[in-house]
Amino acid sequence: MRLTRDGSGRHPSSHWIAAAISGAVLSLSRTQGPVWVVLIVVVVGTSIAPTGFFRLFNAHKRDCGATAIVIAAAIVLNRTWEYSYGPKLAFDPWPLASSVTQGLAQLPEVLHEQVGVFNYLEVRMSPVAYGMWGVLTVVLTTTALLVGHRWERLHLLLASGAALALPVVLVATTMRHTGFGLQGRYVLACSIVVPLVAGEILVRRHDRLRALDAEHLFFPFAIGVGSVQLLAWWTNARRFAVGVRGPRWFLSTAEWTPPLGWWPWLVLAVAGVCLLVATPLLAKLSLRRVE
Repeated sequence: MRLTRDGSGRHPSSHWIAAAISGAVLSLSRTQGPVWVVLIVVVVGTSIAPTGFFRLFNAHKRDCGATAIVIAAAIVLNRTWEYSYGPKLAFDPWPLASSVTQGLAQLPEVLHEQVGVFNYLEVRMSPVAYGMWGVLTVVLTTTALLVGHRWERLHLLLASGAALALPVVLVATTMRHTGFGLQGRYVLACSIVVPLVAGEILVRRHDRLRALDAEHLFFPFAIGVGSVQLLAWWTNARRFAVGVRGPRWFLSTAEWTPPLGWWPWLVLAVAGVCLLVATPLLAKLSLRRVE
């Protein structure tokens, strides 16, 4: 997405290296990794006009070619490994009505797990955290639809529809034949494209946000996201420290501790949240100095 933001501009090689590494890692991460790479490339590639995409390619032929080779090699390794050692999954959507019904039935839990359900899917956060994350997602998407131009709106709606349909299709065609349910982490790499696309629209239409005096939304967004992230870390850490029925304040009674103990990792998590919350404030100060 960063590479397509300025279709006719020059990008440093570090951007292409990051794209190559992330694409290769995603390709090798799971059986369906190559599918996510292809879908993400389609979503990102269609976020700009074809002329902008071709300008980007013409301006960075060498970097683009090297990135494509790295990711293609990772895809080949994935398929070679899966062909040699992976399970042979059945692909059968019939009977169609029954299979789609099963997919729709699993969709709410899949979406729930994508926010944060930990360990063996038995550790969950407070319901408030899931509600807050849902509100943030809806507000982010709605704001992007309001400030984006016609194609950006349609593109975001199509990406959202695809992210909701994909888990249903996977259950209907494949997962129901394995005897296991579809987990949120299986499709998270594809679902995360929706808030990324929405956020990218806000970046590209920042002038409209400023005109509407809506740029102040970034600060409460940062607070909400940071709070849920910290709660997620604490919930998962508590499970390993004292178990799900242990005391909520576990730092002084932990039965298991990671290297260096819990305090350094808590400080690191809090520091990350503070940096996240500080980002919109620093950006606002920077704009004031420019003005």
